[in-house]
Amino acid sequence: MEESFLTMVRNRGLYRTEGEASRAVNSVFGTAKAWLPPVVSDAMRKMLPSDASRIWRYSPAAVNRQALGDSRTSAEPLHFVLKVQQLGGYETSGEARRAICSVIEALKSTLPRGSTRFLGRVFPTGIHTGMTTGLEKRREHSRAGAGYAA
Repeated sequence: MEESFLTMVRNRGLYRTEGEASRAVNSVFGTAKAWLPPVVSDAMRKMLPSDASRIWRYSPAAVNRQALGDSRTSAEPLHFVLKVQQLGGYETSGEARRAICSVIEALKSTLPRGSTRFLGRVFPTGIHTGMTTGLEKRREHSRAGAGYAA
């Protein structure tokens, strides 16, 4: 049986519950939808597996599109992180970055081969750069604490 999108996000973000993973997905998807032109948003939804597509469709879009930047270019990474933090109700930008990273990692594994370049149109340039390392360190620490060999 294929892993659900929320389970992938949960595993990649080391969330304890699917509710935490759902919060991450909704805040990241909602932030992305807030600045994307409708045609790009619709194209993204159509590329996703059915469970992720439903979440994309029904995720509440963040408000204040101007704060994210000009949709003809890209949202600024810092504004994107802050909007995810606000929409997800996260206390720190680190938690928001964790949400972004785990969602993008799950998207990379679910999108059809060759279509991951499309993520550059959906998420701000460089938003994922540098975040993966922190998440990998968290995973290693979690494995070591759970008795896995480092």
